[in-house]
Amino acid sequence: MADRAAAGAADTPAVSCEEAYELQQVQQELSTTEFARLRVLRIIGSGGFARVYYSEDPFTGKRYALKRWVGEAVTNPQIRQTFDREVQMLRTCKPDAKPGSEYIVTIHGAIPNPPYILMDYIDGMSLHTLMKKKGSYTWAWARQVAFRLACALECVH
Repeated sequence: MADRAAAGAADTPAVSCEEAYELQQVQQELSTTEFARLRVLRIIGSGGFARVYYSEDPFTGKRYALKRWVGEAVTNPQIRQTFDREVQMLRTCKPDAKPGSEYIVTIHGAIPNPPYILMDYIDGMSLHTLMKKKGSYTWAWARQVAFRLACALECVH
């Protein structure tokens, strides 16, 4: 039994006390929602209005990105409209629904209070990290990225 616990601990990156506390708070918030089955394991991104967590469904093994709106984004009605628009946009651009939708992440659910969006987790680096890591790219690669971004933007507008 201890071996299994140690193996599971090795699969999860170490987190700071502050992050562990935050993850526990998120898990508690989710306990009374349709996302209660998820295990929230780590923070994978953060911005001005939201944080994104890596989460898993222990029953299916499926991995998700769970976006949680934070701070003023939760309380300011004008900013909250952005949440509603994002959910609607993601629901509109389901895979194969429109041209460009293959470049949009699939949404699996959203809850308004507290505001969360459950999406597919896509393993890999961000475009920003990739560009910093490699440094320079060919025009062909840049055109391909620009085309995919334009297709995604067309889908959502």
